[in-house]
This record gives sequence, C-alpha cells and structure tokens, in this order.
Amino acid sequence: KNQPKSRRRRNRDESISDDEFESLAISNEEPIRDVDCLAPIERLPKELVFRIIEFAPEAVCDLRLTSRLLRSRVDEYACLVISPILTELEIKQVPNASRASYFGTFVVLRNYSPLFELRLELCRPHANFNKRITQVTLRTPRRCRSYMRPHFDSQIHNQDEKDCKYRIELDSFLDDSTSIDYLRGFIGTRLEKASFASGVDGDQTQDAFVSKLFDGMQIKKLSVRVNNLAESVVQRISHSIDVYNVDQLSLNVLGWSSPAPVDALLHLSSLVRSLSIVQNALDYNHCLFGDSDFDWSPVITALLSSGKLNKLYIQHGAPSKYLSYEGAAQLVKCLPLLTKKVWLSVSCGTFNDKDRSILKGELNDTVFEVENVTRFDRYRMLKIRHSSRLSEKF
Repeated sequence: KNQPKSRRRRNRDESISDDEFESLAISNEEPIRDVDCLAPIERLPKELVFRIIEFAPEAVCDLRLTSRLLRSRVDEYACLVISPILTELEIKQVPNASRASYFGTFVVLRNYSPLFELRLELCRPHANFNKRITQVTLRTPRRCRSYMRPHFDSQIHNQDEKDCKYRIELDSFLDDSTSIDYLRGFIGTRLEKASFASGVDGDQTQDAFVSKLFDGMQIKKLSVRVNNLAESVVQRISHSIDVYNVDQLSLNVLGWSSPAPVDALLHLSSLVRSLSIVQNALDYNHCLFGDSDFDWSPVITALLSSGKLNKLYIQHGAPSKYLSYEGAAQLVKCLPLLTKKVWLSVSCGTFNDKDRSILKGELNDTVFEVENVTRFDRYRMLKIRHSSRLSEKF
C-alpha cells in the first residue's frame, strides 16, 4: 500500500517558494466536513487556532496546506488588521529622469515574513496591481538567487538578520483610495516606527497620501526628514504627533527658515518624551539652526526641564560652534539636579584632556562623560544619563 509522502517542514529562515506562493487560492467559503473526520487541531475553536498562529507565525504556509478548514482559518487571521506584523515603514521619494517615484520600505520581523507575504497576496484583489511586477532578490551568505514574484520586492540581506525588508513602489497608490485601504489593511493599527520627508513647499501629493495611509494608526516613533524647517513644517509635525500618539520624534534637518527655531524646539519637546535632532553643517553656516555665537546649553537644559521630554539626542557637524566647554560644564552641573531621570547624548568639541577629566563623574545617580564616537578626532559626544538608563539606545 502506497504511503503518502511526508511534507518537509520548512526551516524558519526559508521564504515562501514559488509553487507555494502560486497555490495561495483564496477561499471565502468555510468547508463543511463530518466532525468525526476532523483532526484534533481542526476541532479547536477559531480563537485557539488564532493563538497558535500568533505563537508560530512562521508556520502559516505549512498549516495552510494541511486542510481546507485550516486554510480558511489562516486566511482569516492573516487579513485581521488587529494583528500587527509590521515594525517599520519608510516612505521615500526617489527622483529619476522623467519623474519622481515614491517607494515604501516595509520592515517585518523575520518570523512574521511568511504571514506578511500571505497577507499581501490575500488582500491583493482589492487593489489594482496589474502593472506591479518587480524583481525579488534573496541574498544569503552562501548564495544569491533571483526570481519573479508578483506585487512586491523582498530583500533578506543576511540569514542572521532579525528583519526582512520589502520595497514596494507606491505611485499607483497615491490617488487610489481603494489601494490605500489595502495598504492600511496589512499594515495594521500600530507601527513601531514610521519615516517620511516633509518640506517647506509641501509635497501635497505625499502629505495627502501619508495622512490617508496613517489615518487611525498609533505610531510610537516618528522620523521626519526636513529640507527646510519652517513654521508650517513644525505645525504639520505637531499635528502628526498629536494624531498618531507619537512618543519619540527624530528630526533630520538640512535647512531652516523658521524665525524662532528655539521656540519651535521647545514646543516639540512639550509633546514627546524622546527627541533626536541631526543636522549636517552647511558651508554657508556652521551653527545649529543658523544661530552663530549662541550658547545652546541653556536651551538644552530648558528642553529637558519642561514638558514631557526626558531623552534628547543632538548630532551636529560642527559641535564646537554651539556647545563650548563652559556650556558642557553647565549641563553637567544642572541636569543631574532635575527631578527627571534624564538621558542626554549631544555632540561636542574634542576638548583637552584636563577638560575631559572634569567632565567625567557621577552626581545624584547621574553619570556623565565625554566619549570619542569615531576613529577620527572630529567630534565627541557628551553623555549625561541616569544610572538606570546607561544601556539605553536611541
């Protein structure tokens, strides 16, 4: 008597094969079978099956191929927007010869990648993807192979990486509310991190798309690339913080036109618990937000003293222009006395050995020191952190 071949169990690091992907036939009807013929797992209530999938999301394709009943259970779970499987989403505009294109980079925990790909395929009929065929490259330490798969571009850069990244062209989504609903459907209601650009002139197409896509979501970390920090941009960022319940804000600033950057930062610091500011020094102005001969240490103290902010990171290409040794010494003296358990990492000048030794110590359970962060002696970081937060990263 011929015995059926046993199905090989997928390694959790494997992506879905082409044959499996093409077999994702969507069933809207729950199969009816005699209860006596059901396997023990098929007899479980739907909610318990969902808990099993939640515990082992990397096994969804194997479970789906087991029976029609389990396939319907897996499909239903995959389409639930209450099951967040995305950790990060970056929306980026990429200019080319004819026009600018928009791309989204979707970051998914590796064991959730089969569930994410399944959700992409199951939700696909609700959106127009006729023109969306892209090349997929799977990179591993031992091999590199490419094959065609519809609708998205997946990249696994290393077998040891914990995340998988999917790059999707968004041009066809920008003005299509149905497609935007599709994207929102497999993103879920919560995001760990979202990144996008914002400019003073306002890319109205992107702004409208971002507003619709993130509608109703909660975003823990918001990262915004700002070409020109103007008052209108600050207002849009403030609105995003309020609407998406943002806890951590990261600003990557190139230029500015706000007449009062200090007031803008004080306002933003009152809305979030963590704030990161990265600004490259420009040839025409090497000072933070254009204020020359201005000591930023009182501003840094004010940012951490008032409002919700207790974590601050500042990186600037010419730190000696905005934070002198005297300013650093003032921060070391004042910040440990705050009632908050502060976390500060701010770029500063190299200083001499004597000054660096003075800026190293502990006060009121707060540790402070100046660290060299690169092989070059270009700049260093002044770190002032409560002893309970020494291992925290930004």
